Amino acid sequence: MTVVLSGGFSDAFGSIVVGMWLCGAFTMCTRAQKWTQEKIVYVLWLLMGPPRMKGPLGFFLNRLKFW
Repeated sequence: MTVVLSGGFSDAFGSIVVGMWLCGAFTMCTRAQKWTQEKIVYVLWLLMGPPRMKGPLGFFLNRLKFW
């Protein structure tokens, strides 16, 4: 019984910690960068990107052939 309780508690605690960490990281990023919708769209565009994109990220993505 104690194993089940401690296991459930650790899972819930781990989920809470991960959730708090993600929220904190996202908040810190948005505060530090002062992100706008345009920047978010630009980042998504960089990640998805056109096939003939230049630059190190584009070269890396072209090599992996994500599209």
